[in-house]
Amino acid sequence: MHRFFNKLAYIVLLVSLLPQSVAATTLQYGGIVLTFDDWFVDQWHTFFTDLKTTNPEITPTSTFFVAHWLTDLKGVNQGKFSNDSHYVKLKQLENAGHEIASHGINHMGANSAPYNLVCDQATQYVTDEVQPTLTAMAQGDPGLANDNGFIPKSFSYPFGERSPFYDNAVKTQTGLRYVRGTLETNAALPLKDTNAIYHKRTGASYPYLIGDGLDTVYQNDVAEVKAALDRASANDEVITLYAHRILPPGETSNYGIAAANLKEIILYAHSKGLTFYRFSDAFAEAPETTSTCGGSGDGGTGNPDSITLAYAEDKGNNTYRVGLQWTNLPNDVMYIALASQPSVFLSSASTGGAASGKIAMNVPNVVAGAQYVAIAYAGSTQRVISTPFVILAGNPPPPPPPVVVAAPTNLMATATTSNQVNLSWTDNSMNETSFAVGCCTGASCSTFVVLGAVNPNVTTYTDGSAQPSTTYRYRVVAYSGTTASTSYPVASVTTPAAPPTILAPPSNLAASVVNGTQVALVWTDNSSNETGFQVERCLGETCTNFALIKSLGANVTTFSNTGLTANQTYRYRVRAYQGTTNSAYTTIIHAQTLAKPTALTATAQIGGKATLTWADSNLYETGFSIERCQGGSCTNFTAIATVGANVLTFSDSGLVVGTRYRYRVRATHASGGSAYSTVASVLAR
Repeated sequence: MHRFFNKLAYIVLLVSLLPQSVAATTLQYGGIVLTFDDWFVDQWHTFFTDLKTTNPEITPTSTFFVAHWLTDLKGVNQGKFSNDSHYVKLKQLENAGHEIASHGINHMGANSAPYNLVCDQATQYVTDEVQPTLTAMAQGDPGLANDNGFIPKSFSYPFGERSPFYDNAVKTQTGLRYVRGTLETNAALPLKDTNAIYHKRTGASYPYLIGDGLDTVYQNDVAEVKAALDRASANDEVITLYAHRILPPGETSNYGIAAANLKEIILYAHSKGLTFYRFSDAFAEAPETTSTCGGSGDGGTGNPDSITLAYAEDKGNNTYRVGLQWTNLPNDVMYIALASQPSVFLSSASTGGAASGKIAMNVPNVVAGAQYVAIAYAGSTQRVISTPFVILAGNPPPPPPPVVVAAPTNLMATATTSNQVNLSWTDNSMNETSFAVGCCTGASCSTFVVLGAVNPNVTTYTDGSAQPSTTYRYRVVAYSGTTASTSYPVASVTTPAAPPTILAPPSNLAASVVNGTQVALVWTDNSSNETGFQVERCLGETCTNFALIKSLGANVTTFSNTGLTANQTYRYRVRAYQGTTNSAYTTIIHAQTLAKPTALTATAQIGGKATLTWADSNLYETGFSIERCQGGSCTNFTAIATVGANVLTFSDSGLVVGTRYRYRVRATHASGGSAYSTVASVLAR
């Protein structure tokens, strides 16, 4: 018992030494969610690495929503590789406790065309923009050991615009569960009073979070952010903020926060006892509540009076915040347009498929006294156009005067070639947006076809589609928008005949004799417009009666003339042709065919020698080539000697006694050779 009272007294003493504020306060859950968007990986990595060095006592875990994954990461288009690549730096940030999340593959907003926050386009948006980045992030980097890529849990919409339909599509079709949107900038509302960016982390769940910006463009200075952090700390709330660039000293950008300012904000949040949450840890996710795409119920009455103007608030710069309310009219998107131009939308807002409700949007360039309409869409189907209403009272502006466009004059048409006509004219108007050039065929034609248009103040045009020996009429009409000049000049011109076709003749014609009675021709093609080539031949050393023996296609530069007679002189020439137009001929060349030697015999002589003899009927040989191979059935002949013209014997020596040799002979001259004689063999002795 004595020991018990001693221990009790010790505990009482410890409690009495605690600061009163600690002993009296309950555990706080207030916090801050810092998020960063887009692809400024180098700046993010540098800032948080430096902060860990200078303030190791702080762990400001943050979330990085990364876009353009395939073009801005892994060093692509950055000239950076290995440890300096964006991919590796994001891995290092993740290993330091930060969250790497998705911001779309192409940084395309859900309210951008062709999606426009229309509910039946939500699945397509996920297919086009969200799913590809998840696939790319999961691929990993084969250059890193044991790397499994990134598996994000969170997604933020580029440009921040979202709807319940799109949230549900993102969550049900991917593994993403945590979604962030953004607020429309309202510089007049202090950050501490912007309720949408605060939430309770315990006791509630949320389908999404909304953030406000720290970048220069959002006009939330450090003092205003500190006041917002004070509210989060005092009310046990979590505040969501986002930025893009983290700007080093000397660098400026509307979409960035100075590194010094961000550090001051982080240190202040730490001093207020706020917890730094990763986005996916900051709230309990709840499913969205939506009706069926296109609304629910019987589809509404479609009455124009179902939509009414609730209020119009002057926001300055001729922009009004317009509130609309609707009843019994399920729809997904509400648009505002001028009543005179209902297809040109001036502003839009998602309604989430509600059958009744209120919504507001900013309408720019409001015209006093002009009538506007609201247009409700369910999916991609227009439901109803409201009764016209006036946003800003006053007398409507008078209708603009009719547009008058002065007609051009002094049109001149000049045929510069058989296929080209140049036009010039005088510009007499001050308000044209284009000139349209028309043409028709014939001296008295009147059905003009538009050839093309040129920009304002341009006074020339070239028609390169004209045909030779043809009469054309041209006209030029001035346009201002869709309003045309009431008159136009006309000019006529006849194009000249087409010039005669000029073909460059081939050159460097050469001939070689193959196997005695075949002539192989080759030449150089010097033309670029030939249809083909014609090969002509005559028989005799001085013949001139050339005849066509072969027509070849374009770009062909060889021909083999077979089946010729031995001991003849053939003369050849070649020319290019195009249709009925021919080029000049090449220089004439001749080829003399050869007969093969006959009656070849081989006689063995004592001492490893052999004597060859043959018969010759040639007129044009300059010698004979003797070939030999070793073996009774050998075929690998090689030349061993040549002899002069009309020589009909040859003595071979140095043979191996007891070995069989085979011989063949052919006649030769400078352009080739005859076919081979029959083979003769001998057994050396």
